[in-house]
Amino acid sequence: MMTITLNGVDEWRSVIELAIIGYLIYLSIYDIRHHKVTNNSVLMYVPIVTLKCTVEVCLGTLFDYVPMLLGAAAGFAILLSAAMLTHGGIGGGDIKLAAVLGLAAGLKGMLVTLVVASLGAAIYGIIHKKILKKEKLAIAFVPFMLAGYIIALLTGFC
Repeated sequence: MMTITLNGVDEWRSVIELAIIGYLIYLSIYDIRHHKVTNNSVLMYVPIVTLKCTVEVCLGTLFDYVPMLLGAAAGFAILLSAAMLTHGGIGGGDIKLAAVLGLAAGLKGMLVTLVVASLGAAIYGIIHKKILKKEKLAIAFVPFMLAGYIIALLTGFC
């Protein structure tokens, strides 16, 4: 039987973060191949993120939920706004995924994630457009969110 002890807290957090990153890798590959994030794939991500939120709140206080909820709201609102401004340039699956990922990242982590993801996607898009000379370009956004989340995690924003 396994028990969580204060000495093992960091190990549990690492395992949960690896699960979050692992699932983002899976979603990234799917997004690259199909240019789609399905509702079911986002729903399957919820238990992993819920586990992280539960562990963090159990180790802290009830107020630890506030940054998580703000992160979810920010991820959802920012990508929804971008989708509305670009007339559907960002898919609904990306918006829902950003909301769920915002729970895991918190407000600061989600903002860093989205800034890094947006800059990365913009740079990729510019370079790709110059090389292929295409007017319309479909970019899988999940790989950029993955990179942004990893950077936010490594820099201590998550």
